[in-house]
Amino acid sequence: MSLHALPMYMSKDIFEKYQELLPKSKFQIGCINFESAEVFPLQIAQQLIIECLPIDLVAIREAQLKERKSKSKNKGTA
Repeated sequence: MSLHALPMYMSKDIFEKYQELLPKSKFQIGCINFESAEVFPLQIAQQLIIECLPIDLVAIREAQLKERKSKSKNKGTA
């Protein structure tokens, strides 16, 4: 089974916390893979979702693109 939770990859603290809480799960980009509910209890899944709610992926992506554009512009003037 998998739980897709891309926002946790935008927060090192959240990512590391859940790696510790779920040692038998496999963490990949955008999802956590696990074999059973015993490995990934519903209470922990609920906690992860609640902690990811305030993470604004659109704002983060826009900031990344703006920074990339700024760096690109600065390379052209150097």
